[in-house]
Amino acid sequence: MRRAAIGLAWLGAATCALANPATYRSGATQFIVGGMGGGMGGGVMRAQPAARLAPQRLGNARVTHPAAAGRAAPCGGLTPASMDALRKAARAEGVDERLLLAVAQTESRFNPLAKSPAGAIGLMQLMPTTARQYDRSGTANLWDAGTNARIGARHLRYLLDRYGGNLALTAAAYNAGEGAVQRYGRTIPPFAETQQYVPLVVGRYLDYLGPASDSAGCRAR
Repeated sequence: MRRAAIGLAWLGAATCALANPATYRSGATQFIVGGMGGGMGGGVMRAQPAARLAPQRLGNARVTHPAAAGRAAPCGGLTPASMDALRKAARAEGVDERLLLAVAQTESRFNPLAKSPAGAIGLMQLMPTTARQYDRSGTANLWDAGTNARIGARHLRYLLDRYGGNLALTAAAYNAGEGAVQRYGRTIPPFAETQQYVPLVVGRYLDYLGPASDSAGCRAR
């Protein structure tokens, strides 16, 4: 590995281990999220060109070497209309577009008409109670992709600010709620769904950072 071409970086520090470490791949690099305990083990190290280091802090991950992934391809199922809605929302709210793509893919598979059994709606799977925090009139149409993406991006911006840019804690709070993250000492709550959700979001975010799907070249299908 040539030092001139490759940089190793710690991207953040948070004690937020997963009960069962999750392994996934982005390009030629395998990442493990979780299972590293506290202290310095709570950071993220990844090997890639220094100029492309992730702008977000990623919580718990460490580099090993290539392995199989098992996630859907980046941008799979994304329509031009949904891509446009997510891109505009990311720019308006100051959120990394690739993070918004990763969350939307994990939440709804880019389906603006998705509705969960719990009542979460649209691209970003927003609960009406969450949406009302950002639209106090209560009139927001969460079935509209642009509105849904904008409110989802605003909520992500709030969570990123609250957790100092730590992506693992941001994803955990988006899924399980801020209260759960706080109750478990600002760690990833031990809920099965959340333990699966965080590695998916982090993994997809890294996929969008990779050469196969640079955000700017991730064309809607």
